[in-house]
Amino acid sequence: MKQPKRLTREQKRCVSAHYLNVKDWMLVEETEFYYKIIHKKTGTMKSIDKFRRRLR
Repeated sequence: MKQPKRLTREQKRCVSAHYLNVKDWMLVEETEFYYKIIHKKTGTMKSIDKFRRRLR
């Protein structure tokens, strides 16, 4: 697995739109339609839609 990276501003907006706390998640992989993110403390991985833009 690659080294997780910090989220950019656009990625933070997308993660926030999925009702997740951006401070707890890091980017593992970016595909054409999805972000694969990992939780900093638990190591849980999620795949979220890249184009969901409903803000909290």
